[in-house]
Amino acid sequence: MYKSNINTILFILSAFAVIAIGGLALNSFAQQDEEDISEQLNRIRDEIESKRVRLKSLARDEKSVLGNLRSLEQNIDLTNAFIRKLDNTSSLILNQIEILGKRIDSTSVELSKAREQFYRHLETFYKRNRGRPLTAHLLSGELSDGIRRYYLSKSIIEYDNNLVENIREMIENIEENKARLAKNREDLSAVKKERYREKQFLARKKSQRQVLLDRVRNEKKLQLEAIAQLEREATELEQLMEDLRAARDSGEKEIPDTKTAFYRFRRSLPWPVQGNILMHYGDIVHPVYKTKTFNPGIDISAPYGTEVKAVADGTVAYTGYLRGYGNFVILEHGEGYFSLYARLSEIKVKTGDGVLKGDAIAFVGDAGEGGNPSLHFEMRRGKKSYNPLEWLR
Repeated sequence: MYKSNINTILFILSAFAVIAIGGLALNSFAQQDEEDISEQLNRIRDEIESKRVRLKSLARDEKSVLGNLRSLEQNIDLTNAFIRKLDNTSSLILNQIEILGKRIDSTSVELSKAREQFYRHLETFYKRNRGRPLTAHLLSGELSDGIRRYYLSKSIIEYDNNLVENIREMIENIEENKARLAKNREDLSAVKKERYREKQFLARKKSQRQVLLDRVRNEKKLQLEAIAQLEREATELEQLMEDLRAARDSGEKEIPDTKTAFYRFRRSLPWPVQGNILMHYGDIVHPVYKTKTFNPGIDISAPYGTEVKAVADGTVAYTGYLRGYGNFVILEHGEGYFSLYARLSEIKVKTGDGVLKGDAIAFVGDAGEGGNPSLHFEMRRGKKSYNPLEWLR
């Protein structure tokens, strides 16, 4: 009988030891996640604040309408990126709240079972030995049997004490998880309030941008200045592409396009985003300034925040910002070939990173100059631009 009791207690204790250890590990995991979320949010706030300080300085230095427009557009891209990161943080917190809720429920059920089993065992054990001191075992039957029963009883009591300690730890774990749950709910509320403030800030900046765009549309002089600026920056980009190619040149410029290995990918590259073409390659009438200009790529409509994917294996050759392009990324594919992705809200890669075809490298930005969220995409070999439709499948 005593052996049976001991086996029962050992089974119960081993089960609760697993539960207790598992609970502690899960709590450690939850705490680590909470620290990561808090650290990530603080890092995002610091980054956004630092960039906004620089933009305020830029706005003070800019005296022209176009300069202010540039500052506003950068602020809009920055705020949109911040809001998306706040949304990601909210999702992480909500996930933690769900995990903690399930953990509390599960541990509470196990705790209830533990208490019931413990009380049943106590009732059975102490009813059987009521009024009998442990020394009584020494005086009953054979001396060896008495000693054996004495130590078995002592071992059962020790296991009972361990079981009580495990129950206590389970109760503490439940209380700790409840405290974390309350903190997560407070954090979620704070993030939602911060997101609301950022949305209000974004609406004000968009309104200011619209005022300036309307002014540019209505003033011929500003239209000419805007086109001249876009042309200067297009030339700047062409020189940048040539410099990138020259820095990596190993005789590619001597190879005709049709003789290069990369040429075999024509009409087989995947689209960087899925959508309709808003502006085609070649001569176009600018949608804002209503002036004839040359588009060295295509503009593909896509919802704001859509992932932009690399069309081929390559290396990040450059990331930056230009008025006519917004945030942009240039990938190098070898033999002097580059792909360019512009009007981005956020860039996920940095210069020097290697990427594979299909890797997400950025996100589609807010409404561009065409009035709709879109990706500007180009295929180049040095200064030479190609019609991307001749390369995409």
